[in-house]
Amino acid sequence: RIEAYSELTDYIDVLFIHWPDYNFGNEGGLRVLAELKKEGKIRAAGVSNFSLDEVKTAVEIADIDCIQPPCNLLDRSQIENGVMPFCAEN
Repeated sequence: RIEAYSELTDYIDVLFIHWPDYNFGNEGGLRVLAELKKEGKIRAAGVSNFSLDEVKTAVEIADIDCIQPPCNLLDRSQIENGVMPFCAEN
């Protein structure tokens, strides 16, 4: 038997921007993430598939909490381009 949840939440645990916006830039979306965190609507902000410079900008603008870089045995670019070392240091 499946019980229905009686309580709803008014926040999202983690909200990601999954791809950089090369047409309009990332700053607008990052500012929205920062505002949603400030309002308590999201608990954490994250980005995926961002370059090292884009990650640094995301940290500066939205104080992001997590990064989801592509990383596997065939694609080690996130280690080589500095994203993973930056995360380890910060």
